[in-house]
Amino acid sequence: MLFLQGCSEKLETKIIQQAESPDGSLVATVFIKEGDATLPLMVDVYLGAKGDEIPAFGNVFRGNHSEKARVAWVDNKKLEIISDSEPFLLMKEYAGVNFELKSNK
Repeated sequence: MLFLQGCSEKLETKIIQQAESPDGSLVATVFIKEGDATLPLMVDVYLGAKGDEIPAFGNVFRGNHSEKARVAWVDNKKLEIISDSEPFLLMKEYAGVNFELKSNK
């Protein structure tokens, strides 16, 4: 029998920025996961309600690792994602909010 043991190191969430929508109903969180050398380093943006637990992956943006990524609310219906990384995931709209990617290269 052959047993393969994987890395069981727990990933830690490093929050880069949290930005509340102007009306306070939503929070955009920019984060990276640290602690596992076997996973590619990614930057994620999660849009959710205040108090939501940060998931393993972002639901509106995912790109190459960068601690320079930021978000900025234009209004309650538009969020700018400012990043120097290439997106693997970029939603156009989620939960009634539209997203625009801006480069900070």
